[in-house]
Amino acid sequence: MDGKMKGRQAVDSLFDSLYSELAKQEKVAKELEEMPVQNLMQRPAPESWNALEAIAHLNSYARYYLPAFNRAIEDAEKKGYKPETHFKSSWIGRYSIRSVSPETRKRKLKSPKAHNQAKQATVPMSKDELLRFRNHLDGIRLVLEKSRRVSLSKTKISIEIAVWLKLSLGDFLPFLITHQSRHLDQAMEAAQLTHSAHPSASRAAG
Repeated sequence: MDGKMKGRQAVDSLFDSLYSELAKQEKVAKELEEMPVQNLMQRPAPESWNALEAIAHLNSYARYYLPAFNRAIEDAEKKGYKPETHFKSSWIGRYSIRSVSPETRKRKLKSPKAHNQAKQATVPMSKDELLRFRNHLDGIRLVLEKSRRVSLSKTKISIEIAVWLKLSLGDFLPFLITHQSRHLDQAMEAAQLTHSAHPSASRAAG
């Protein structure tokens, strides 16, 4: 995703872009898996996340939102919310997607404490985080397939930190996938840097 989702677009075009971005993410995850664990644990700066922490952050979101997506889709099917040919994104949806775009990484975002794995972890992380992430990518692909059976505008998902606020499925799917691209970029940059060469090259959490 480029973080510039149109206000209205064909549903088929939206899904094509989501599947395309997911394929790129699977490739990056595989490249990270092939790196030495030392690279994945190095911090470009003391306050920065290492690659495994960035991936763990994504895993924490997937653990909450994958079940939320599946429940919402199941509920939409029961209510008979049929798929539409075009989807119109809301202003808050477009804003949310832009806010987590990889292009906006210079603007630091503060992650909720529950999703800041650098502060949550009590033991060193391992490559198991990447395995979990690959499993979550499979889960997201299944969610995309199910999403084609329901209305993207009528199907709603509550935001974890503000359950009273809901986004449509058509806004939330690109938000989640764009957010993943942001932190995969962060993970790859951290894994490819060294303290001596780039003492403060990567941004802190977010």
